[in-house]
Amino acid sequence: MTSDTEEIMASDGVVMPGIGAFSEGMEQLGGMRETLMEHVQARPVLGMQMLLESSEENGLHEGLGLVPGRVLG
Repeated sequence: MTSDTEEIMASDGVVMPGIGAFSEGMEQLGGMRETLMEHVQARPVLGMQMLLESSEENGLHEGLGLVPGRVLG
């Protein structure tokens, strides 16, 4: 488990845990979002809801858009 962007980029893959609330999970990514998007160009990412395009959970929120679809309520 890390928030170190260099460690993320050096890894063989990334596992994103499930979250309790979509919008808070996306906020917690902060600057790591850019690193994660760069990482997935060459390595696998396994994850849950935040990989989708958006979520309707507690309002409309943008996801990473790596997987087509929307989380419903």
